[in-house]
Amino acid sequence: MNPDALSLLPPMVAIILAVWWRNVLPALFVGVWVGTTLLEQGRPDLGLLRILDTLLFNVIASPASDGSVDYSHLTIILFTLFLGAMIGVMSDSGGSAAVVNHIAKRIKTRHQGQTLTWLTGLVVFFDDYANTILIGGTMRPVTDRLKISREKLAFLIDATAAPVAGLAVISTWAGFEVGLIEEGFQGVGQEVDGWRMFIETIPYRFYPVTMLLFVAAIAWTGRDYGPMFQAETDAVNAVPEEEVTEENPSGQRPFMRHAFIPLIVLVGIVAVGITIDLDSSSKALLIASFIASIAGLVSTLVTRTFSLEQAVEAWVGGVKSMIPACVILVMAWMIGTVCDAEHLDTAGFLSSTIGKQLDPAWLPSVSFLMAAGVSFATGSSWATMTLLIPLFTSLSWNLLGADVVEASHPIVLGTIGSVLAGSIFGDHCSPISDTTVLSSAASHCDHLKHVSTQLPYAVTVGGISLLLGCVPIGFGLNVWICLLIQCVTLLAVIFVFGRPPGAGERQLMPKTPGNPIVVIEPTE
Repeated sequence: MNPDALSLLPPMVAIILAVWWRNVLPALFVGVWVGTTLLEQGRPDLGLLRILDTLLFNVIASPASDGSVDYSHLTIILFTLFLGAMIGVMSDSGGSAAVVNHIAKRIKTRHQGQTLTWLTGLVVFFDDYANTILIGGTMRPVTDRLKISREKLAFLIDATAAPVAGLAVISTWAGFEVGLIEEGFQGVGQEVDGWRMFIETIPYRFYPVTMLLFVAAIAWTGRDYGPMFQAETDAVNAVPEEEVTEENPSGQRPFMRHAFIPLIVLVGIVAVGITIDLDSSSKALLIASFIASIAGLVSTLVTRTFSLEQAVEAWVGGVKSMIPACVILVMAWMIGTVCDAEHLDTAGFLSSTIGKQLDPAWLPSVSFLMAAGVSFATGSSWATMTLLIPLFTSLSWNLLGADVVEASHPIVLGTIGSVLAGSIFGDHCSPISDTTVLSSAASHCDHLKHVSTQLPYAVTVGGISLLLGCVPIGFGLNVWICLLIQCVTLLAVIFVFGRPPGAGERQLMPKTPGNPIVVIEPTE
């Protein structure tokens, strides 16, 4: 189909219905159905058939142009399931409980708990999926004890995972981004060092850089605003029916080794695999997650914490806990496929609205907004980068003039960096994003509550990145001055608009079944 306004219909339908029905899965399915119906010339019956006999199989194992099969999505599904198995064994064996109890002795305040979650997110820098699931499963018992809301936990891990993975030199993102940058310059007949360009664009990726600093400031100050403030207030003042704790079905003294052994195996294999071959990083994650889950299972058998039957039951239970998230992931990939360049071409329509006559000074700003729009509509930052990096590399080179421009020109770097940054910004705002879905699942947080509480924070950082970063960089302001101004502004926003949950006021929580009225007393 030629790109037109109808290409926006599937993602918009999915987003509107998700908010209306407060259930993302049926909304995603309807959005996909609308897309396949458009592709089948308005035939909903054929559209439904295409979902079942073609689209479902293609998103799991996609046929490549050279006749091979791309199993990247299947790899992510298996990686997620195996990681769930590992977490299930860690939790049921009491390993997670032992770690939580050890941490809880030293983490006494909400500030410390939130800051530790952020720091842990920085440590797991090699992959956003691994970051999300690992941090959510490990820190949730700690944050529950400290009365940190599930919405805040989901924000802390979601807002750290993609930014740190996207900026890290050794990660599943790095090789992918380097390849796109090199492809973009090859499109204009230029050979560049992709790794050097990758590193040079890092300061120009204003949104992920400032979001990491924003998360740290929010965690350390304990201040919140918007829907997150209410969620935190409810969590601080809620009276749980029973103490939040990790149970140990084995009945024996929990050993921290049941948590540390699989984690060390996971991180070690991933680090070695990515270092040896960045292009096979997804395979390294798959192998590492499976071996780590088996290592955790064997650890429980060697110490006789579990019988073989109990160990297998814990392993399978962990796999089952990830199935809902995997189903939503598949649906999100489906809608992304329907909207890609080979089908409805949503990005093609959006890019055509730019027009050919554009002042180069506005390229970083336009590329940021375009990437955010495409990422929000498709729910995929990777798909957005794939579509827009070559487009905007070529656009910036041609508008600036190939005979005078250099690859390291600030506007070229700013444009590429803005695409990479805007794709993460749109991903953070989108309810159909895969990492947003995984963050909700890992935190055991209602998905739409996570989206609604994170959105004001993402828009705050995104707006400041655009106005105080992308715009001035196009007109020649130094990149480091832009970053400094953004950081100071974000801190000012937090201290002006944010406040500690329930501070200095009396509020009544709404009386609902199982939720008695709780009075928030003034605090110092």
